[in-house]
Amino acid sequence: MKRAASASFIVAVVLCASVFTALAQEAQHDHGTPTGRLGTVHFPTSCNTAVAQDFDRGIALLHSFWYSAAIEAFTGVLKNDPS
Repeated sequence: MKRAASASFIVAVVLCASVFTALAQEAQHDHGTPTGRLGTVHFPTSCNTAVAQDFDRGIALLHSFWYSAAIEAFTGVLKNDPS
């Protein structure tokens, strides 16, 4: 009986650890769009003034570790100002 209780306890601990690990990994997952407020940055560029603000947003996204959203911002800048 003591052995069965010990085995049940070990199984319960392992299952709880697995659940907490899965939740922690999900919390760290980049969902592709920032939900919080970004800081402000400004980098002088040779971009058209119409896309300069989009470029600055891409830099802010990049520095906030929103890589996929930053790539989308820079792609939009290139699309709107290919030169």
